[in-house]
Amino acid sequence: MGDRGTLTRLMINMIFRKNVQHIDRFGRASLDVKKPIEHLPYTASEVEQITSKLYTAIDTMEERFEKRCDDIYFPFDVRLSGLDSYAEWLQKEVKAIQRQFASQHQISTSIDRERSKSINSKAPASINSKAPASTDKH
Repeated sequence: MGDRGTLTRLMINMIFRKNVQHIDRFGRASLDVKKPIEHLPYTASEVEQITSKLYTAIDTMEERFEKRCDDIYFPFDVRLSGLDSYAEWLQKEVKAIQRQFASQHQISTSIDRERSKSINSKAPASINSKAPASTDKH
């Protein structure tokens, strides 16, 4: 039991040492090492000028972006509208064909009802069941 406890302590110490070495490997950087960024003095009018230029640049970019989107969107929208119209036309054509097919089916059904039954349907399968199938004997 004592050997097991010693082994456990050794393993814990090795793991702890590895973690400490791992953390220390990166070094401890102090926040105070870097010099603070010097602030450049700007007057209120200079700040206003800079922000005005920024907003102008942003507006220009937005306008260009909107124009580009319009150049892409509107032709695409027109094509989609054309496809929608074509799909509607195809649906109407399909319905017309279905109506035509249904009316033809009704006509053929009514003709079949009115048609008299064939004479052959009442004839017996064979006149003489004992007669040979062929009379040609040479």
